[in-house]
Amino acid sequence: MNWLLLTLSDKASDFIQLRNYFEDQQIPLVTLEADEHGYIPHKGLTDALAETVYCIIDSADILSNNKDIVFAIGYMLGKGVSIFMTGRPDSPLYNYFSEQIQFFSSIEELSESVRQHLPEYISMINRKQALQSLVSRGIPFTPDCFSFHIASDNMRECSLFITAGMDVNCCDSAGVSMLNIASRTGKLDMVTWLLAHGADINAIARDRGYTPIMDAIWKMKPDIVEVLVNHGADLNVISKDGQPPLVLAVGNGNETICRLLVEHGADPLIKDSMGMSALAYARLFKKERLVALLEKYVPEEKKQS
Repeated sequence: MNWLLLTLSDKASDFIQLRNYFEDQQIPLVTLEADEHGYIPHKGLTDALAETVYCIIDSADILSNNKDIVFAIGYMLGKGVSIFMTGRPDSPLYNYFSEQIQFFSSIEELSESVRQHLPEYISMINRKQALQSLVSRGIPFTPDCFSFHIASDNMRECSLFITAGMDVNCCDSAGVSMLNIASRTGKLDMVTWLLAHGADINAIARDRGYTPIMDAIWKMKPDIVEVLVNHGADLNVISKDGQPPLVLAVGNGNETICRLLVEHGADPLIKDSMGMSALAYARLFKKERLVALLEKYVPEEKKQS
């Protein structure tokens, strides 16, 4: 995907600073110069158009010199290519493309605007390319499909979804966030990747009412629990069915997870909807190792109560 510069040969030098800037930024810029008759070789023009995503035209005057240039602009408008142009054509037709064509009074004004907004333009290019890559491979751009690739640990496809503009905090049709899905399917690398991209660490899944750390506890994934704990997950939240994370962990009997939770602030005395705490359950089911562990994290003033 390239930028295309269409210029009259006697004005090509006016763009030298902008061309040098593109070169410094390692961004492809194809320059096609029309001669004094407005002629540009067909092959050079058609080849460039195939890969063009943004086009700079140095003067609206170029339109009156060559019908091939007029065709090229029509082709790019139909393709959705954004065009930056100095001057303004007399034809009222161009008023209909005001969102696609930006007009500038001078080359200096045009160049400064392009440099200022270049990161935004690059982001738009990347987004379009990622979406095209998904579509070309028959992958629908939907949260449910994103969810499938999260659960399948397909990092390349998931990266394309994010680059194409998918919200990292979207939910599938069941109301389950991507981080919940990665946690309950045991995809450690995906959990870390989602967190790095801004996933809500305390998102609540609509189906079970669990947060990601609850899902990891439920599925007994201590490595994922550790990552979520270290990223600041809420350890005392109550699920839809009335259970805090530590109660879930005691129910599973996983000492490693219980230790991770209490060492990072989970309260062994928080009660569930049945009025029972994690410590109470450990005592009830005679899980002596868990009782000993949890009792160490009960404040002195509450041990007698």
